[in-house]
Amino acid sequence: MATIKLRIKLKLSQEEWGDLVGATRESINKQFRAWTTEGLIHLDRGSLGVGAVADVTVFDPDVEWEFRREDTASKAVNNPFYGWTLKGRNAMTIVAGEIAWQ
Repeated sequence: MATIKLRIKLKLSQEEWGDLVGATRESINKQFRAWTTEGLIHLDRGSLGVGAVADVTVFDPDVEWEFRREDTASKAVNNPFYGWTLKGRNAMTIVAGEIAWQ
């Protein structure tokens, strides 16, 4: 049944799907607050300050990029989103104050 529901949803055009699941800066900020120490997870991370661990993700909400199979670690070959142009992407990951990915 889940497969049928997914196929129905994917009949939307890429633009319609983007409008349906598109995020605004406000919604991203709201979601981020829910995932951090202000929200439910209560980790000793998620703040910048003296003595903080400095685990940070730098996210660019405006960059557009194509989701390609060769860019993922997944072994799946049937992802319906391959070839889609997506908006928003991680630009850098900092772990314990050191750049871990860029």
